[in-house]
Amino acid sequence: MTRIYDIGPFRLDSETGVLTKAGAPVALGSRPVAVLTALVERAHQFVPKGSIMDAAWPGIVVEESNLAVQISAIRRVLAQASGGERWIETLTGRGYRFVGPVTERPDDQQGGWRGKRSNLPEALTSFIGRERELVEIKRLLQRNRLVAITGVGGIGKTRLALQAASEVVDAYRDGVWLVELGSIRDPSLVPTSVAQALGAQERAGTPPIESLRAHLKSRQVLLILDNCEHLLDGCAELADAVLGGAADATIIATSREPLRVAGEQIYSLQPLSLPEPEANLETMRHSEAVQLFVERVQRQLPGFELTPARAPAVAELCIHLDGIPLALELAAARARSLSVEQVSARLGDRFRLLTGGSRTALPRQQTLRATLDWSYDLLAEDERVVLRRLSIFPSSFSVEAASAVASDAIIDEFAVVDLLSQLVARSLMIADTSTGATRYRMLETTRAYALEKLAEVEEIETRRRRHAEYFRDLFERAPDDWLQMPDAEWHATYVPELDHVRAALEWALAPAGDSAIGVALAGASGPLWSMLGLWGKARSGSKLPLPALKRGNRRRTRRGSGSGWACS
Repeated sequence: MTRIYDIGPFRLDSETGVLTKAGAPVALGSRPVAVLTALVERAHQFVPKGSIMDAAWPGIVVEESNLAVQISAIRRVLAQASGGERWIETLTGRGYRFVGPVTERPDDQQGGWRGKRSNLPEALTSFIGRERELVEIKRLLQRNRLVAITGVGGIGKTRLALQAASEVVDAYRDGVWLVELGSIRDPSLVPTSVAQALGAQERAGTPPIESLRAHLKSRQVLLILDNCEHLLDGCAELADAVLGGAADATIIATSREPLRVAGEQIYSLQPLSLPEPEANLETMRHSEAVQLFVERVQRQLPGFELTPARAPAVAELCIHLDGIPLALELAAARARSLSVEQVSARLGDRFRLLTGGSRTALPRQQTLRATLDWSYDLLAEDERVVLRRLSIFPSSFSVEAASAVASDAIIDEFAVVDLLSQLVARSLMIADTSTGATRYRMLETTRAYALEKLAEVEEIETRRRRHAEYFRDLFERAPDDWLQMPDAEWHATYVPELDHVRAALEWALAPAGDSAIGVALAGASGPLWSMLGLWGKARSGSKLPLPALKRGNRRRTRRGSGSGWACS
């Protein structure tokens, strides 16, 4: 039952879980709002910690320290009102009591309006994790009229947009409206689809987009344009027209790439948080990917629990599936016929395994392969070529490496740089700017798909050779660079490439490889392995005979102290 409470200058809607002040949503996540609701519904009464935690974390075991964190967040928000920080009393070791001013609104001021002000679907499954993202999206909506949630297919853009919208309904006088664009193909139908969602009448002799702009001119609404990536021109034109002609209209767009409209705020959605491979059981429970997988398996097998015995397999599965919600849900759907260990062991062939999606979902959301096919088919041919070729990198790589390995006579090194940027914009490549020089990588699932495509065009051996040649040439410069570079710069240049050296050695020393490249690379990189104490791993990873490795083992000394790099 919907209950709306006035709390001083705030308003709390128990059904949507949204807290507003002066009609604007307050940047408070769904979990602290649930805690506040549990206290307000029993205002001026002692509420035990256990009751609050059951209400805010239904079905999830959490530590009491989590509740204290949420209480602190609530107090900070309530402090906006005079004395609001003292509205929650702590009963040490027992629980809390809400002592602030609370008035429940009469029934005639609550009911009836919601069906007229929103067409958002009822959620059929629980919304797990994304608390930080929800707070950030709601904060961005206060300052921006176009927020584009971007990310790879299956990462949860639509679900996040719907959850955020449901929590801010009360902030938009004329409602929140979802426009599903996934099933249409003609960009000219975008304005018509929006008009149908709003119930707006098109005017005879007037372009649909003009009729829509006139309809929205005096209305305060939030539009959700869902699945824009195949209709970018139509969605961009509509967004530009609406934002320019309707001052109180706001738009959330979900897309695998931005609309590129003036005033657009891009929010790049990342995978769910992953567990550490060796994490203990309690630490694993904090992983959003683990929480989602376990909850979805329990829908198949109500008695399923995360036990110490199966925790390693669950962690491995979540990591291999990159924390992508769609992939985790498809894996969970296999739990009725396979154990978690069996599902995890078969992820090498994930595209044949993960096929059991909802029958009512769009076709591209029913299997993992279909989701990636959708993204791949939207690429230009040169983008497909570079995506395929870059899948040869087993881990993150530099722009110089990408240019050398993915280029050819038709797509030169400069073109590769541009195409790499386009793949980042299309959410098929991740750019890590946290270090001095940007490095790029693919999610494991994207890379597995692109490798299959590279095999289909019979280009794997060509790119493996280019890859091995590039890193042989790079490491042949390592001794001279060591003499000239500061230690920190030298390590930053060469240490991140160790995975590539392993992969190049594995290819070069295989029967179909090139042993000359392998020996040269082993000799050039040997000192680095030895310096880092990874000599045994270099040998086991490359299967290179010990005598060959020893030819590259050098003693590292600075010039000026009597020697340079000396062979031992």
